[in-house]
Amino acid sequence: MAVATIDSRDFDLNRARLASLSGPVFITEDGSPTHVLLGMKDYLRLTGDQIGLAEALAQPDADFAFDPPRMVLAARAPTELE
Repeated sequence: MAVATIDSRDFDLNRARLASLSGPVFITEDGSPTHVLLGMKDYLRLTGDQIGLAEALAQPDADFAFDPPRMVLAARAPTELE
């Protein structure tokens, strides 16, 4: 896996995309890394190929059972004001 570094002043999207096919691309500003560009395959590998609840519910064809547990709140004594 090759790692590429591109300074933000010299950023070229096509060059960065090509570089991301062989590994992460670190984007720097004044020599300090500020962003990392990953190919989708690498991103899915890192995230475990999972999406969050918000993304799942936002899918146009979302059709699945979602039955969250009921939240039980303990009763609290009323606050006394002086």
